[in-house]
Amino acid sequence: ENRALAKMPWRIYRDDFRVINEEEARSMLSLGSTTTKLSNATSFAKHHAVVGTNTHASFHVYPQRRPITFSRVDMQLLTLMKQSIHDNLNPFLGMSFNEKDEMVLLWKYCTRGTVQDIIYNKDVVLDAKFHGAFIRDITLGLEYLHSSTIGFHGSLTPWACLIDRNWMVKLTDFGIADSLERWEKQGLIATETLKEGEDEWKSGSLQKTSILYQPPEALRNREENRIRRADQSWIKQSQARRQMGDIYAFGMVMYEILFRALPFPSTANIDEILDYIRDGKRSYRPTIQDKTEIHPDLIALLLDCWHENPEIRPAIRRVRLNTESYLKVKGSLVDQMMSTMEQYANNLEKLVKERTGMLEDANARADKLLSQLLPE
Repeated sequence: ENRALAKMPWRIYRDDFRVINEEEARSMLSLGSTTTKLSNATSFAKHHAVVGTNTHASFHVYPQRRPITFSRVDMQLLTLMKQSIHDNLNPFLGMSFNEKDEMVLLWKYCTRGTVQDIIYNKDVVLDAKFHGAFIRDITLGLEYLHSSTIGFHGSLTPWACLIDRNWMVKLTDFGIADSLERWEKQGLIATETLKEGEDEWKSGSLQKTSILYQPPEALRNREENRIRRADQSWIKQSQARRQMGDIYAFGMVMYEILFRALPFPSTANIDEILDYIRDGKRSYRPTIQDKTEIHPDLIALLLDCWHENPEIRPAIRRVRLNTESYLKVKGSLVDQMMSTMEQYANNLEKLVKERTGMLEDANARADKLLSQLLPE
């Protein structure tokens, strides 16, 4: 095992990938009207690279302040991330480090962008089929992570939910949140680099925005670690607590999918919201405006996911089973689209038969009338 870890199968050397600009990405991927246009996409589209000859990747860049030597635990985690395979997990391609004063995390590129891109793209009509399929895919990905050795996602947001060409949601950025926070505290890396022109509120690359999806207990833990000296031991949350943190974040993401609105007012001051969330005495949750179109039990589940007490939040299995039941999810989104198309084709065929029969009747009546009018 030591030999396998030492080989670092997740390491990608800087010369083995190249960053490409939006124009080049657009021509390489030939994104049409049915996909999320790069011009409307978030930072996901701006952070695009090609690994090797033809593996498209999205990436995160962290300025590296000094060389990193990974611990055995770090290497085990990165190896597990590299080996994680599931329909609803986005493959972790690897990491570049100790080169060009930057650390780069690379994940597989998904052509349709992120759930966030779709939610806020007014050209895309989101009906109950989309709601059900997106939410089901996210819960399946979380359920796999919660039962795996990795144990939790750690930084679930709408931009950590990617959409592939088959409209399947794949979770990205999983497992690495704690390590990034620790490396930053140790002075090994700095906060992630934003590309010019990225929207602070919606970019998904800005740590402040990501924190809004963290539960109150995680923010308080983060604050305790922030004020500790670098030589003091790191306060880690238990795996169970991190899983409950995922449930809190999932509630926020589900709210955005169902209501196509941010879980906080877009005009709100982020620092003010963070103070509210950190303070256990005051709660700051999304306001559920229109409850008429949403199943009342689904509303109750949402409220449970946001509960201040992590022990009361439901386990991911219960969340998946309940959402599938309330949203009546059947098969993948593509299966549902195919079923709808088949139904439409059958209805069209039936209509054509009916119209053909009517035309034949009309022709027969016209022939009969004509034969009566014409002299024998």
